[in-house]
Amino acid sequence: MKGLTLTQPWASAVAVGIKCVETRSWRTEYRGPVLIHAAKGFPASARAFAREELQRGVRIPNPLPLGAVVALARIDHIERTEASLPFLGRTEEHYGDYSPGRYAWHLADVRQLSVPIPCRGALGLWMPTPEVLTAVEAVLR
Repeated sequence: MKGLTLTQPWASAVAVGIKCVETRSWRTEYRGPVLIHAAKGFPASARAFAREELQRGVRIPNPLPLGAVVALARIDHIERTEASLPFLGRTEEHYGDYSPGRYAWHLADVRQLSVPIPCRGALGLWMPTPEVLTAVEAVLR
């Protein structure tokens, strides 16, 4: 299993099922289970986006967890954003960067954790510690 760090509110948008596609500038051959981790950093632009979403009544947590695993998902497939764009709804487009040349990581089987699990994330796909995996399993039971 791998971990994938996303900035909030996008990590929680995945956790609650609003966002099913994560856009990245890079691709990976990895397919399979991935922990969705909310980054510890929360840039001003992301805070403003989160405030706007909450004002619109979007069902993301308030306050948003930071520096924690918030969900378990599966990387189903990855394709160029140009291939995904014609099939996306407005909400999905709103939550991603579908600029040409980027990649759409399609996530499936998302399970939100009832309790966020604090841990350090990293850039790229990263390996969770055995302690984090045990904590995630305990929460999902």
